[in-house]
Amino acid sequence: MNSMEPDMRPPDIQWPPNTGGSIDDWALIGKTSLSYAGPFSLNTSVPLTKFSGQVLHGPVTTASIPRFVGQIQRRNYTVIEQDGEVYLTISVITTLAGARSEIWWKRIVKG
Repeated sequence: MNSMEPDMRPPDIQWPPNTGGSIDDWALIGKTSLSYAGPFSLNTSVPLTKFSGQVLHGPVTTASIPRFVGQIQRRNYTVIEQDGEVYLTISVITTLAGARSEIWWKRIVKG
């Protein structure tokens, strides 16, 4: 379940919070969303190529999951071409929960 999938988004959610949507709708957004911020760099201790390697995010300065603060998040990346477009994919496998997350980025503005 992912709150970014259109079918999974509660339709009555508005900003600022609690002006629309139920507490259960807001709980669904919180349960299925993850955000964090902090500096990032390439991990030079693993093999790096023009098309793959590992990004280090952190130490994390703020996060929707408090225990992430102060940690370094490791994310493997791959640059791929699909249908004439270039994408950066970031993936992580959470072995404890058996979940796999994958994020796709596409540069929209060229230059």
